[in-house]
Amino acid sequence: LISWVVALVAMTVLGMPLVLLGRRSVDLLAVRAAMWTGLLVVFLVILATGIVVPLRSGSAAIVMAIVLAVALACCVVARPRWALRPDLPASKKGGRRGLVAVVVATVLVTVCLALAALGPVTNYDSGLYHLGAIAYAGDYRTIPGLANVYQAFGYNTSQFPFGAFLGNGPWQGQGYRLGNGLIVTAMAADLVLRFVARRRTVGASILLVGALAAWVPLVALSDFLVTSPTSDSVVMVLSLVALAYLADSLRRPEDFARNASVAFVLAFLAFTMRPTMGAFLVGV
Repeated sequence: LISWVVALVAMTVLGMPLVLLGRRSVDLLAVRAAMWTGLLVVFLVILATGIVVPLRSGSAAIVMAIVLAVALACCVVARPRWALRPDLPASKKGGRRGLVAVVVATVLVTVCLALAALGPVTNYDSGLYHLGAIAYAGDYRTIPGLANVYQAFGYNTSQFPFGAFLGNGPWQGQGYRLGNGLIVTAMAADLVLRFVARRRTVGASILLVGALAAWVPLVALSDFLVTSPTSDSVVMVLSLVALAYLADSLRRPEDFARNASVAFVLAFLAFTMRPTMGAFLVGV
């Protein structure tokens, strides 16, 4: 839980300078956009770093720390105007009950996934090649021709470098257990922030239905779909969140640019994890 909270804060800091390019006012939508944009920055930095150094190393951690420090400095220099107060009208008691219900559900799901992260890895593909590819990415820089050793190592997914990088620090190579849970937790945080806002958009309803539908199998099969470093579950999560932002971009012209850009970011992230999602990316 601590690792996920720290990662979510770091993601938001990394994405905030890009969000502030459009406007200097930071509202709840800006925080949500910064979180997902920061996740894209994390993936791009990891992929670039893995070309030259092992991802489970001090060098890789230092590179990410430098990027994070630069992003934090940009946020300080920009001096954004903050408008983050929860502004749900007191008269809407049903709205407050809905917020409480969403918070309780997200906390329960997150705690269940956190407990499962310490358990067994049961996805059969993880045994076949996921863990091996993560180990290679963690111990060595990118190895040209590695797929000649075993064809599955040539599957182009950003999931394995991401899992290798998360193995830095106290997780000691077991950080791949955090990857899927982090993205599911980010979806939960996005949903909560949507329900805190005064105006609940159509995207909030779409994400609520999508999250409830996704949480059932993710919790029931958490060892297979979340603890295991498979891209199946997180691609589904990213697609659902992308559709919520896409709907908001079409229904809210005043926030079209921000919502549409996040939808594209999420679709692109899904594409990096599963190349066949290129069709979804083009569609978005």
